[in-house]
Amino acid sequence: MAQQSQVCKLTLQLMKRKDKYAPFGPLPNTQDIENFEKTGAGGPTLDNFRVNILGKLADKWNKTVAQLFAAYFVESGWFSCADVDAVAQAFKRHIPALQRQYKCSCQTEDECPEDELDIGEAEAADARRRSLRTCRAESCNVHRGVRKFKGLWELLTYEVMSGDEAEHRRGKTRYLVTKMPWRSPEVTDFLRVFDMLHLSTRFKTNGGARRGAFPHRRYPSSCIDTKTSPVPGLPKNFYDEIWFASLNAVEQKALRSLPSVDITLPAAVLT
Repeated sequence: MAQQSQVCKLTLQLMKRKDKYAPFGPLPNTQDIENFEKTGAGGPTLDNFRVNILGKLADKWNKTVAQLFAAYFVESGWFSCADVDAVAQAFKRHIPALQRQYKCSCQTEDECPEDELDIGEAEAADARRRSLRTCRAESCNVHRGVRKFKGLWELLTYEVMSGDEAEHRRGKTRYLVTKMPWRSPEVTDFLRVFDMLHLSTRFKTNGGARRGAFPHRRYPSSCIDTKTSPVPGLPKNFYDEIWFASLNAVEQKALRSLPSVDITLPAAVLT
């Protein structure tokens, strides 16, 4: 297995940082990550080695960073470990340390932009929605009863997912789900089933928990999301019926809604 200290050393080199106390370069922004998730273009490279500090270990960007790192680590011949998978896992274990270093560097650097001093709010909320979308889409492989929805998930970007607001009380954080007035309640119920399918992958056949972090729990709330805009190009039944009827003809046309689709889930999936 790769020595963690070797992983730390090479990471500093690729990120062009003198030591772990050095400031970070620009992070991948929301547009970079979204474009990479949709098209596979504009992703991380060795020459522009950027970790998605605000994302999760398992998102597409960080998975690619880990693969790039592991391949370079082994091919360089500087280190004894030649197991690419082991190196990739060691790099992923190092990401939480990078997150802590980034937070500390922002708190101590006067020149840090104000929007980067607050790692949590808008950027982190977007990161959670992207991760939520990825987990739900990948859950199509969990049960054969939902594999027919793989094509539908090609239409569903992370903006279709409900966001959440972090509530901090007594040193603990709760995530309150916000409601999007434009999205159909039927879709909300549909998406929640994919949450349960994803959660089921975190357990072994004997009922024991698998290694790794569980998805954070999201609590229902009456909070209305007034910051996000309706996503165009969705099946018509994905839009709230009353909300859609309140639009004028020009606004309805601008949505470019597609014919409604059947999102009925098989009984075998619901039991």
